[in-house]
Amino acid sequence: MIPDKYRNNHTLKLEYQGSDYLIGTAHSSEENILVITNIDFEIEQQINDLPIYPGDTVNITISLNEDDGSSLPNSNFYANITMYQLTETNSLIILENKNLNQILTTDENGKAVYSFIFPKNGTTVQLI
Repeated sequence: MIPDKYRNNHTLKLEYQGSDYLIGTAHSSEENILVITNIDFEIEQQINDLPIYPGDTVNITISLNEDDGSSLPNSNFYANITMYQLTETNSLIILENKNLNQILTTDENGKAVYSFIFPKNGTTVQLI
């Protein structure tokens, strides 16, 4: 598992000592790495094949996994939610931005639950 401090293109400093694979006895370099994290969403109502009505509480399970499929336990990430309403001219207007940059932490299985109330006059919700 790659520690959080090295994720998202942070610098990893590598230092080598010995002469097995290098010319000389020591070498140091800094490399930028980008570790892919897979994010999966499960909406409770969709799993149970239930409709979502205005005023309903929506529970979304967010799973963070390494690119090899292993979970990322105790990892922090930000969640932003924006609620929209479709107008008569088929354009979306923002009803509300909630919990900007709310920090969520995954459990030991790499999962976190985000809950919100679907707006009474809303037509779509975006969670990023």
